[in-house]
Amino acid sequence: GGGIAAADTNTAPALPDILAKPISLADALNVAEPRNATLLKAKQDLVAAAGVAIQTRAILAPKLQAKAGYQAVDAGSIEKFPFDNLVIGGFAPLRIPYPDQSWSAGIQLVQSVYEGGRMTSAARTARLLKEQAVLQYQAALTDTLTDVRVAYYDILLTGQMIKVQEASTNLLAKELADTQRRFDAGTVPSFNLLRAKVELA
Repeated sequence: GGGIAAADTNTAPALPDILAKPISLADALNVAEPRNATLLKAKQDLVAAAGVAIQTRAILAPKLQAKAGYQAVDAGSIEKFPFDNLVIGGFAPLRIPYPDQSWSAGIQLVQSVYEGGRMTSAARTARLLKEQAVLQYQAALTDTLTDVRVAYYDILLTGQMIKVQEASTNLLAKELADTQRRFDAGTVPSFNLLRAKVELA
């Protein structure tokens, strides 16, 4: 088939190499797909919807909870009892130091077993969100490629119409010249000459 060429103007930005020469329909589709703003937005919406679907599906996953704590108390504020002079049964009691710092840590795994239908609803919602996003992207892709095809064929049609109009103009110019010669020879009235001029115009 035929090809189209991009218009070259002084004010237009530099065109990619593929647009500097006539291109096929397949090339036009390949150029349009990564550059179309609607399609780029649809891709971003697909990524966002996939994230929402993952977030919604996360309700089914078990959750690991970790807790840690640290507490420090001023050593001077701890009340101490003097056991230095105390002797019980001939033995001095053990000296137990009072701690001024304490640490705690714990890990807990939580898994919901039943939440009144919330889990099955979350799974269904995640699946439907993902399917909706994919279908919206496919619709945007189809619309974009259809628009490119229509524009491509419109350009080809316009090119052929220009050729038809040029051939028609050439034919009418020849008929005007022939009518002018006949008028000069006196074989046709001035009306025929006027009609040939109007048709060419």
